Amino acid sequence: MAQAMRAVDEASIPPPSSAEEQAPESSSRAGVARALVRACEEELREGPEPRRSARLHFEAARLLEVPLWDFGAAVEHYEASRKLWPDHVPTLRGLRRVQTALGRYSSIPPLIDAEIRTTRDPERRGLLFYEKGCLLRDYLEDHRGARAAFAAAIELDPSNLSLLKAGRLAEVQAGG
Repeated sequence: MAQAMRAVDEASIPPPSSAEEQAPESSSRAGVARALVRACEEELREGPEPRRSARLHFEAARLLEVPLWDFGAAVEHYEASRKLWPDHVPTLRGLRRVQTALGRYSSIPPLIDAEIRTTRDPERRGLLFYEKGCLLRDYLEDHRGARAAFAAAIELDPSNLSLLKAGRLAEVQAGG
């Protein structure tokens, strides 16, 4: 999927002129993004207060994720942001996206749990438990964990037919 997103992004960027090729910090999206990442990293070296540092790491990570497609570097910045601001939901979601793109599925359940802890809306929490259940079932083959996640989702939104179906399937797959 990341390759498809990259292809769409690259197709939407006009080819660089010879002047742009000589000046990588030109007006191209990637050039501007690289310049902004460097600016964030320069400010981080100055040692801003923790919230500002977390925000700078987050901004650098977003730029590294898209349009630079450097998921490994994005993970490093998202992790640094998360250490400084553990309940910053955009950081948690960004880290989930890049970990998914990298196929690091086992690192995702704790990120979903962290977002569940910060989310007050029962419907949104139910959807997060549903996402966790799907991840556990489909990618980690943890059917008991999936069943528990779906049960928590159903408890929060007992009239959601999709949750009820997923919960029942998880029960069958977990042998219950």
